[in-house]
Amino acid sequence: MSKSLKTGLDKFTSLPEDVANDKVLARLSMEDISRLSVVSRRCRQLCISTPFLNVDVTPYLNNAAKRTRLMNYVDRLFSLRRGMAIHRFTVCWSLDQSGLNNGSEEEEYRVISWLHNALMCNVKKLVLVLRPKTGSILRACDFALPPSLLCSASLTLLGIYGINKLPSFSSIGFSSLTVLKLCTVRLDESFSDWVSTRCKFLQTLYLQSIKETKSIVINSSCITELYISSMDRELCHIQVSAGILKTMILWWLFDARNDRRLQLSVPQLQMFVWRGNILRLPLTENLASLKSGANIFLASASTLTSRNIVHVFYDLRRFNSSILFIKNLRDYESTKYCNGQNGKTLAQNLKFVTIELISQAKNELEMVKYLLKNAEYLQRMTILYAPPLGSDVVGEIRGHEKASKAAVVKFHPM
Repeated sequence: MSKSLKTGLDKFTSLPEDVANDKVLARLSMEDISRLSVVSRRCRQLCISTPFLNVDVTPYLNNAAKRTRLMNYVDRLFSLRRGMAIHRFTVCWSLDQSGLNNGSEEEEYRVISWLHNALMCNVKKLVLVLRPKTGSILRACDFALPPSLLCSASLTLLGIYGINKLPSFSSIGFSSLTVLKLCTVRLDESFSDWVSTRCKFLQTLYLQSIKETKSIVINSSCITELYISSMDRELCHIQVSAGILKTMILWWLFDARNDRRLQLSVPQLQMFVWRGNILRLPLTENLASLKSGANIFLASASTLTSRNIVHVFYDLRRFNSSILFIKNLRDYESTKYCNGQNGKTLAQNLKFVTIELISQAKNELEMVKYLLKNAEYLQRMTILYAPPLGSDVVGEIRGHEKASKAAVVKFHPM
């Protein structure tokens, strides 16, 4: 704490309380706050009353003594706060799942008590990140999340990462929650009904790396942003019915089984990102409800062929699909098939295209030319290439016939 020669006051304690909290304390670790709290009475009061608490055990994974001191300080801090409101509470903790560590049960109890105390302090934003001390970060922990957490009246944001199984969803539900983020968790059948009927103000829903879940059904009149990702082979059915949904991001990887279903009823959708094995689903049936005029962005991690590209364009030709991302084009057929399918009506609404030019093979170049020739409203085409890219290839693409005079072609190395 450097002191001003004129006033004799240190620069930190002379700051307004909201500035000290928002600009300084919100960025400090719990260890730093504990050290700052002994500098002066003013610092102690600021540290006790700070609305931002961040408990991170990562630096002390291999130091049991420091981990114990951290837990003791958090316990003491909550006792001194006496129910003062918390704006954001973040806990990042690692639990020993081997069953050989007698201290693991105590640590789990401490984390549960912190969550309970945060709820008693009317916390608004709560993020809980749990993972085992050994093994993959994507492994989930067997942790007894308190059921009372799922019916908090104060929470506006809840993020839960790394819980094997959430408790049975309450019939009460949240009254203020607007953002819910779940990662590496297992959902039971009650989840869909709980989100649909009990979370009346939920606007943003993230379901990331969902495990051991066969079906996800979202029926909501308030959600505007939805993110779903799963690489679990058990997930077979995704159904979304959301009247005001604006943005949907879907990352769904699965094998070649034919029992996958995607059903969408999203009339106000403006941005749709679809990554995964998209060409193994009946596109016409499942995209029938998308509103004309929606901005469609397709990203595919599966192999695309020129015939499949035509199939995608055909199913989207009735929309004003303005954005397209073509990835992993690996078909060595000619694009004559595309031209024979009335290509001008299939690609004419595109405005922004990003395409990977990896091997610089004939089929990749032909697809670039095909889009330039037929996209009448194209504004920008971004080509991601693997260096080196020959000047003859650049010249061939830039000099090719363009349906849109406003079209600009940009090259970016990957």
